[in-house]
Amino acid sequence: MDGLQSSTESILGFLAVRQREPHGFFGGYLVVNSRARPLEFHCTLPVQPTRAQQILYGATLTEYVCGELIARALLGKAAARPQLVLTDCYASLAVRHWMDQPLLHVAADTLPSMKGSIEDRTTDDLEGFTIPELTVRDSRYVSRQRHNATFSCLTSYGRDMDGLDCLADFEGSLDLLEPFSRIVEALAEAHPRSRAA
Repeated sequence: MDGLQSSTESILGFLAVRQREPHGFFGGYLVVNSRARPLEFHCTLPVQPTRAQQILYGATLTEYVCGELIARALLGKAAARPQLVLTDCYASLAVRHWMDQPLLHVAADTLPSMKGSIEDRTTDDLEGFTIPELTVRDSRYVSRQRHNATFSCLTSYGRDMDGLDCLADFEGSLDLLEPFSRIVEALAEAHPRSRAA
């Protein structure tokens, strides 16, 4: 990736975590400039929780794997510091406790529910990848509609909504859901041995 960027250029991070049976969880992190060109990309190897982790973490397992293990590792590798990181996986919001940048979940306004995430998009089924399910409790999240999308963040990080101001630099040049498609396609390319049958 061409790491050159101007010091005043706005950049966005896109964080995706997907699950593919029987291989486990996969993560990808794409950083783009205001022209939607990639500046940086990182992905993980498959993460398969052990039986002991499944027992011990119980209902919090998905947030642990998606947020603390995968998202934390990806964001830790990145050199670029975007003004805002977007994710389409609610469980990834758990990483917010370990990062400084604003982190928001994004979903298209046309979708009727917050369950899981962007469920009807074709990329969810690309190569057998699905967005990990998470039961969303509305009290844990603050939501706002803007730019034809619904943005959510953890209630304890409500100021992250201020990060939406940087999206003005991207209006007209970037579909906020499209980079997740790129990430999923890159994950499928990076992990050909785990392709769905």
